[in-house]
This record gives sequence, C-alpha cells and structure tokens, in this order.
Amino acid sequence: MKAPYVGPSPFSAEQTLFGRDADIKQLQWRLISDRIIVLYSPSGAGKTSLLMAKNGLLSTLTTRFHVLPVQRIAQADDTDPVASLLQRLEQGRFGSIRPNDTLLTYFNRITLPKSDPPKRLLLVLDQFEEVLTCNVTPERQKVFFQQLKELLSNDERTIWLLISMREEYFSWLDDFRDDIPTRLNNTYRLNLLSVEQAVAAIKGPAEAMGVAFPVQDGTDAAQVLVSELIKAPEGARPSKTVEPVQLQVVCTDLWNTLSQTERQVCEVRVADVTGYNPDNALLDYCTKTLNLAAQGPHRFRTLGDWIDRYLLTLSGRRSAVIFSPQSTDGPSLQEIQKLEEHHLIRRQSREDDMWYELAHDRLAGPVRRSIEEWRNNNLKEWQKQARIWHMDGEKPDYFRALPYRTQRKMRLAEGDAPDSKVEARFLAAYASYRRRKRQLFCASGLVIAVLAIIIGFFVDKSADEQQKTKLALNYLAIQTGILSILNDHPIPSLEALATAAGAQLRLPANAGNLPTFKFQTLLGDYLGRYRQLEHIATLGDGQTTVVRIRNNECVSAKIGSGRYSIKSCGENSELIPLREIQQAHPKGIAALAFVTPHLLAIGDINGTIRIWDLTTKKTVGAPLNQPVSDKGKPVSSKVRTLTATDNWLFAGYQDGTLATWKISEAKFELLSQPTKKKTNAVMAIAATTPKNAPDKVTIATSMTVKWQTFNQDKSQQSVQLATIARDAEYSKTFYSIDISPDGRLIAAGSRNGYIYIWDTSRLSPTKNNVEKDVSPRADGPLPKSSFSYSPTIINAHQQTVAQLKYLQNGDLLSLSWDGSLKLWPFSNNNAAAPANRTLLQFPRQLVSVATEPDEQNAYVTSEAGDILRVNLRVDRHPFGQFLLSSREPALFVDGTENRQIFTVQATGLTQYRLDTNTGQPTRLRQLPVSDVVALAWSTSTATLFAAQQQGVTVFRNVLISPSQGEPLACLLQPPGRRIAAIRVNDAGTLLAVTLVGKNGRELANKLYRLTASAASGFTCQEIKTPSGIYFPLPWFRPDSEEIITVSEKNEIVSWVFNPKSRDTPELVPSRTILAQNALSDTLGPIETLAFDASGSTLLLSDFSGKMYLAKFDGKRWSFTQKKNDSFFIPHLLAASGNDIVAMADNKGQLSLLFAGSAMRIVQDFHTTPITALALSQDGEWLVSSSSAGTAIWDLRMESWVKQACKLANRQNFDREEINNYFHYASINAPCPDNPPK
Repeated sequence: MKAPYVGPSPFSAEQTLFGRDADIKQLQWRLISDRIIVLYSPSGAGKTSLLMAKNGLLSTLTTRFHVLPVQRIAQADDTDPVASLLQRLEQGRFGSIRPNDTLLTYFNRITLPKSDPPKRLLLVLDQFEEVLTCNVTPERQKVFFQQLKELLSNDERTIWLLISMREEYFSWLDDFRDDIPTRLNNTYRLNLLSVEQAVAAIKGPAEAMGVAFPVQDGTDAAQVLVSELIKAPEGARPSKTVEPVQLQVVCTDLWNTLSQTERQVCEVRVADVTGYNPDNALLDYCTKTLNLAAQGPHRFRTLGDWIDRYLLTLSGRRSAVIFSPQSTDGPSLQEIQKLEEHHLIRRQSREDDMWYELAHDRLAGPVRRSIEEWRNNNLKEWQKQARIWHMDGEKPDYFRALPYRTQRKMRLAEGDAPDSKVEARFLAAYASYRRRKRQLFCASGLVIAVLAIIIGFFVDKSADEQQKTKLALNYLAIQTGILSILNDHPIPSLEALATAAGAQLRLPANAGNLPTFKFQTLLGDYLGRYRQLEHIATLGDGQTTVVRIRNNECVSAKIGSGRYSIKSCGENSELIPLREIQQAHPKGIAALAFVTPHLLAIGDINGTIRIWDLTTKKTVGAPLNQPVSDKGKPVSSKVRTLTATDNWLFAGYQDGTLATWKISEAKFELLSQPTKKKTNAVMAIAATTPKNAPDKVTIATSMTVKWQTFNQDKSQQSVQLATIARDAEYSKTFYSIDISPDGRLIAAGSRNGYIYIWDTSRLSPTKNNVEKDVSPRADGPLPKSSFSYSPTIINAHQQTVAQLKYLQNGDLLSLSWDGSLKLWPFSNNNAAAPANRTLLQFPRQLVSVATEPDEQNAYVTSEAGDILRVNLRVDRHPFGQFLLSSREPALFVDGTENRQIFTVQATGLTQYRLDTNTGQPTRLRQLPVSDVVALAWSTSTATLFAAQQQGVTVFRNVLISPSQGEPLACLLQPPGRRIAAIRVNDAGTLLAVTLVGKNGRELANKLYRLTASAASGFTCQEIKTPSGIYFPLPWFRPDSEEIITVSEKNEIVSWVFNPKSRDTPELVPSRTILAQNALSDTLGPIETLAFDASGSTLLLSDFSGKMYLAKFDGKRWSFTQKKNDSFFIPHLLAASGNDIVAMADNKGQLSLLFAGSAMRIVQDFHTTPITALALSQDGEWLVSSSSAGTAIWDLRMESWVKQACKLANRQNFDREEINNYFHYASINAPCPDNPPK
C-alpha cells in the first residue's frame, strides 16, 4: 500500500494538506480585506504546501480571484526580477512582451475571463527572499520595487499581491517599504505545527485511506508519536512545535516499517509506535541530506566537522554561527543552500549578520550520530586523535601526555596526507614536537662531536688561540649540559634554571661557526606551559602528599604506610609532633579533613578515625566509634576518604563501608553505616550545604555514584545515578567526585580520564528502549546501560581523574595522574561541557588540589611530594599585562620615549602610558567619545581617529595635550548605515572607511582626502574609487600616499595619486602582480598584509598559513618565504624593525617569529578573534586586542629570564647537577639576584 505521506517534498495540487485549516481560512480573509499580504515563516514551516495543496490557500481563492500562476522570479544569481517576471508570464501565455514594457504596462494588457461576480487579479510571488539574496544588484532591486509600486498603485486595475518568504529575511524588506502601498505592514506568520496540528497531520492522510488510530488508555498512536517528536536534548525544555518536514519524514518511515510486516495496515496502534525511535528515520534523512549536499567523502567530512563544531554544543544542543563563504574549513555557499533546501539547517537574520543553526532541536541527536558513524567508518585512528587535539585547544603540550603506544601510531601516520587544515596543523605540530625532541638529542651529539674535534687540535694552538678554544669548549660544554637537562623531563624549577641559563648563553667572540641552539624559544615555551604557576612551595621527596586549606593557611600531609607528617605548606616545623601522630595512628595517615579551623579529622590505614585539636596538638577524646562490618565486627579497613560539613562527618572505607557522624558541639554521633562488598571501595565523598536547603552528599565507590540529602539527623533521599557492571574494565571504574556549592551539579571522575556530570535539577531517567550499547573500546566512556540517569560525558584526561573540585562560581577543577590541572567554566549554570583551560602540565602524577578562600589561587600536590601554588585567574601571565574590557578596539602608539595605548572600555575611550621598565600601564585620561568601533593613528601628525557607528572624531596632539575632539562632518552616516572599520595613512591625509548596512552586510569601502586647518578643523572630500572594480579596505605604505589592495584574483595591487590630480587613485601596473606567478609554490588566497616600519618590505600570509617577505626594487617583486606550515594561520600580522614578526589568528592565538624560529604565546586571555595587533619597532612590546580586552606583552628577554628565575627560586645549579651535567664546564649563576640556598 502506497504511503499516504509526502516525505520531505512540498505538497502538490493533487495532495490534501491536514492540520492547517485554521491558517488557510484566516489567511484567506486577511488577503481579501488587506489586499497586500506578506506571508512569512521559519524555513520548513510549509509555506509552499500551504499555497499549492489540493485544499490549499490558492484553491480556496479561485472563487474570488483570477489567480496567476505562482511565480518564483530570482532563482539564479544576477537575475533581473522585472525581466524574469515578465518572461514567466509570457511563457504562461498571458501576452507577449513589448519593447520598454514595465510591470504596469504589461499587466494593463492582460485580458481576464469574464465572471459573475467580477474577480480580481491575484499575483503570488513565492520564495521572495531570492529577490534580496541571489546577488540581484541594488540597482535592479530598486527598479523592481519602483515598478511594483506603480503596479499596485494603479487606479485602472487593482492588483492583489501575496508575497511568501522566509522569516529570516523579513527585515531585509525595510529598505523598500516606502515603495509599496501599505508599507508591507499587513503580514501573516505561519508557525511550525502545534501539537494539535501535528496530530491532525499524522491522522488525516491515513484516515483518508481508511486507516484507524484506536485509543488506548486515553491516547492514540499519533499523540504518542508527537510526544516523541517534541522531546528536546537532555537538559533542555521540550519543544511546543513540530517541524512539518521532519514529521513527514518520520511518518513515511513509520508507514514503510509497518508495511513490511505481514499484517495489512488497517490501523496504527499505540504498540506500533511505543518501540519506534523517530531518530532512526531522522538519522537516515540527515545522512542522505549530507551526502546530497556534500557530493563526495571529503566534502561530507568538511560539512560534518562544521556542523559538529559550530551548530552543536558538546552536550548535543543547538548552537548558531555566522557563515562566511570565504572560509576554507567550512561548507561552500552551494552546500549551505542544499542544506537549507532540505531543511537540515535554517538561517536567522540578526542585527550583526546572518546566522545559521539546525532547523530543529530534534535534529541535534540524529545529525551528530550521522556524523559520528561516518567518522567511525571512514577516519583513521590518527585522524580521530587530531580531532581530540583540536577540541582540546590545539595545545602544544598535548603530545607530552600521549601514551607511548599512541605515539607509535602517530609516527606511522606522518606520511599520510591531511584532509583538512586541522589535520595539517596536527601533523605539523606533532612533527614539530618530535623535531624538537630530536634537536635536543642531535644538538647534544653535535656539540660533543665538535668538542672532540676541538680537543684534538687544542695542543697545537698558541696561547691566544688556546684561550679562544677554551672559551669555545666551555660554551659547547654548557650548551650540552643544558640540553641534557631539558632532555630529561626535569621538574619545573630545574627546567626554569636551565632555560634561563640557555637564554643568557652568548657565543664567544671570534668563535666562528659553532653549533648554537635557540634557547629563547624554549624559554618562551616554558613560561607559556607554566604561565599559571606562582611558585614551588616544596620540592618532592618521593612521598605522596595531599593538601587541605584552613582559613588562609595551606596544610600538607604525607599519606601512606609509615607516614605521619603534617605541616604548613613550605614550612619545616610540624603542626602536630610526629611522635604524637605515630602513637595514635601507628600504621600511617590515610585521609584527613578539617571539621573546624582548629579540629582536624585523621583516618588511618587501620580504619581508626581521631579528632585532633591543632591548638593543643592533642587528640580530642577517644577514637570515633567505628562502624560495624557485615561480619558484626568493627571495620578495620583503610580509610580512603574523609569529608566534613558544618553538621556532618563522612568517611569511606576500602571495604565499601560508608559511615556518617552527626556533629554537635564537637561531639560525634555515629548514625549510619551501610556496607558494600569489598570489591566496591568508597573512593571519594563530597558534601555541600546549600543556603536554606538540606545538606547534599555524593558518594563515588569504584562501581557506583550515589546522591543523598541529609536533614535533621537522618538521610532524606538516596538516588543511584550510575552502577558499573561487575565485569567492566578496571580502567572504567570511578575514582573521584564533587558536588557544586548550590548542590545542583554532580561530577564524577573515572580511572580512564572521563568526567560524568549530572544536573540534579533536570534528572532524566535513562530508558530501557534506548539504542543498544555496542562493545565500547577499553578507553571509551561507560555504556548507557551503566546510568540510571543520563549524564554529560567529557573526555577530560589521558589518565585517572584524581580529584574534582567545584569553585563557588560553578566552575570545575579537574586534576589527573597525567600531570594536568584543568579548569572547566560551568559558571553559566549549564551542565554542557565547555572548552577547558589547562592551568598546569606537570611531569609527575598530580594527586590533590585545594583552593584558597578567595579561589584566586590553589595548591596542588604530586605523588612525589611536590607542592605547587597555581594561579586560577585568566588574566595571569608571566610576561603579559591585561586591561579587561567588554569592547574590542585598541591602538598602540610606539613613540621612542612615549609609548601609549588607547583602549575602548565600557566607560569610553581610555588613554594609558606604558612604563617600559615595568610593563605597567598608567591611566592618563578619558577622552570625550563613547561607543567607539575602530581606531586609527597618524604618526606624522600625532592624531587619533576614533570611529563610531555614525561618524569619526579626530583628536589632535593627543600624546601631549589632546583636543576635545573634532567630528568629521563628511562622515556622518544616515540611519541604516554604519561604520565598521577605518585606516589612515601616516600623514593623516587619507582615510579609508568600511560601511555596512543594518544586517552587517558590507555596502562599500570609501576613501577620503583629509585637510587640516587650525581655524575650521578637518575637512574631507570623498575620493572616487575605480568603477566596476571591487575596492577593498586598503593598506597604506608607511610615509607615503601609496595604497595597497588585494584583488579578487589574489593580485597585490598598487595605487598612487597623480601629482596634478589628487582626486582619483591610479593603478601602477609595474607594482601590481599576481602573487602566485612570482612564487615557485602555490600561494592561496591572501589572508592578511603588513608593512615593516620603513615601508620597503611587505609581509603577506595566505589562508594555509604560508608567509612571505615581498620587496620591490623598482623593477620587480622578490619573494622570500618566511613560514611554510599550517600550524598557525595568521589573520593579522605586525612587523618590527629587527626581523621580529607577530601573528594573530581568528581563534585568539598569538605567535612570534624571531631568529628564524616560531614560538606560540600560550595564553588563555584571548579566546575570540584578535581584532588589533601592534609591535614596537624594537620588538620589545606587543599589544593585542579582542572582545576580552587588551593585552600588553613584554617580549624583552631579560624579563623572561627574570620570570624563569622566580620559578627556579635559587641562584645556581647544585653540586650534584653540576657533576652530572657541567662536569667539564665553568658556568656562572643563571639567577644571581635570587637569594642563596
């Protein structure tokens, strides 16, 4: 039996539309009364079906109107809408087109059949947004709307008009409303199907074929199916609407499924849909749509990655993104259009631009499954690893934590060709990582070889030459020793000392071509990796140490068999005498927790728990009453964890016992003692006391996660969140747990590095009819069958999550045996997994973390006993200063003795002076201008140009005594048009401006000549740019009026002004060149340009990350490759006068090129595109700006050495290190200003 549903296609004139009767009736009467109607709706709501169906709007209007065939007049690009409409009417035999015909003259000749009563003429324009979007020129748009105005204002024949268009383009009509009678104010919005309409749309077609929907327990199959379709991803509210296309796809699939059974489909029962999963139909539809749009495996992957990265959050919810056709790592315009046509995505018009998102929440799960299935079936293991690296932030230290077996697979993959820029950067990053390791080995070997050669000639040299040789030998020996240290994965303090020594190492005079290693990049890399490390309080002695905080004091304890030490962090004296602890806990400390600032609970390996008074340094009474084991005897198992709140003390034991004591006036009453089997040890307990709520406790045993609430001496509620099967891999078991301060979020960490997060305010039971668990990989997350309630799952670490710690603002700290400490920002109260910040990557296993009361810093310990103080703030960096701001523009003025910075903040435009000794900015003044969107600087005239959306204000002599600001009258913008960017030449005589419309679309780039006069301020005159040529926002060559642009053909185009006529720029053919023709390799589309200070050298970078130096000698361009990798793709460049280049990309990352080497500035401050970048001419200061604010970077090597010495915390290498690494060398103290040890 043929399916009664139409699938994803629109309804035709032979098919009956159900569920839209009310819409059709209301729209019919609205059209009759209002004459001109705009019908708009979200994409996929069914506008065309509403018009064209057998019982649709147009069929109901035929009794009152002569309905012209529905017209779609701008399907192709560069269409003339007037000509297209006339041609279609001519093809419909409504009359021939005559020369100079307009819409009015043509329609006046249309002969209408006689009717009684007389009928009106109705023109229907469908897909009307194409008039606004299909590259129809503004001139043709204007002509079309003018002729439409004439047609609709005609008194001889009144025309009715129905316009149908997508909702996201509705605001684009604003520019043309004045041309149309009624200003298009009469509108009708067609919503997606309501629940009732969706039920009618399911039942109607089937019932028309005689198929029944029997009611069972007050509901029928259609209602059950709709209830499934309105479900939202976990944690989101259910939808109130159903997307018509999805409903038709699901109904068609369900019908085909039922038709394959032996019974004839005479009825659809509740049982038929109870086990039916609509996601399977939507999954198939998503896969087919992606294949149709992609036209090949490579494009499928590009599309899938773009959707997964930008249109979906990690937790599986919808997200929105601005689409750029120029993007090389996303879909093409044609692919986007295909996805739209098949209603997989939809676009929304916002004030700033066009945004795209999935068409409906219900598609989030199926589309992600489709993408993941394709990846599992088509990607190699190293490609999957590349994606994890990319999602983790492309951190340079990522490869350090990779297991050896994974790195072996990586080596086999180096010969593979990357399919994306991410993979190219991944392979380049890994190759760079391995190259650096090899360089350390090779450099050491080379230095030793040269040493041997020099020694061989040493005896034959004169005294003077012997001294030179001695210095060379010492230089090589020091270099070899430093490389040997760095190659041994040293602790941070020793690495700091070694990199500081290397950065200060200088080649002896007249030493010739000795092998040298660029330690500056290693020093910068070190400071980036340990950017959050404040200091090392204690170096490890090999004994595992944990930390706790009481008030503002950090307390450390050695734990394990035969260990009894408890001290203040970094101090030598014991808080409690060792002999006292040894007598009370003879086998050693196992766990501890502060009950009050003066009372400390200590649990030991025997299972004994005692309360200690830190004031008297004695125990308080006898040991706490021990719980009774399942054998009726007191528990003697090791105490694994202790946790205390104001009212409770909780203890977990190795044998699975969980004990609870009620605290009342420093007395401890044992209340409960549930026990489990010995194979299910209590690994961690976390508790919180939310305001005006019961105490909430979470317990992680090795096999379970449980949530309990306590109130008035008893447990009120106990909820099992997860239970692991007994035969599960040991690596999947739970190890750590914490609960957010408000008691809402629960996080549990596993031995294989996963974090599971439950939102207790939205607990949703995991149903039995979910898709079956496939056999997961050993390092994969737990299967769904393990969860009683569905969590968010984060692949957080490479090894065991040793501790989890929620901060007061809701963010989460995770600490791992892989040596990393990460911060997960959950402060928006969303359980969806955010991008993390790696605060620390340590070469040893980390075991505990405790935060100071203000949560600005934390103490971290390792399994070897190291105690580290780590800063948690994002605005912390060893050589960076941050000016926080919610606005983006910033400007750096590089004067010889007067360096200043201008930043846009919420209070306005602020001027700072930079202290070049300390790097500290000093606020000078607030300039009288607000809402600045762009800044530009004229060097010769010391003039600041501040652009607002509607105009530009000029400040003269701003470095000394600024004026109050002079507005440029010629740049005042009318409503509906605003300024987005400006540039000015050094002399302040040429100003370039980018103008955009209401929706953020670029309208034009204009060029103005400025003239300054003391009497009347600035005057400006627009310069005509060449007609018929796209003129982008130009770059100005320093100290000249030459203009450089990049054409659509990737040409570097030079423009100058005729000395006699300064009104029009003229192209200079000899200085204009197609860049790739001048290079031996292929140059992709140029991404950005920059001049050096002299203006003689031009830096350019393409979309793949390649960078070239271009020089013009008067006759020809010469190119020198500066960078040949895709590891970093600049979209902003800045050059100094000493061969240092700064680069910024559109993800907020910064990188430097100096001394022939690249070094990334590892930082967390910028996470959005960097919008401004400036480098001082001496290469010592860098200023960058993004939506987070402005950053000032101190690039002086002496500053870097000073920061490294601060972490080294000593002057020189100790005797053992000198014997091991510098036995044949004489080395000066790298940090002589440090106090002696």
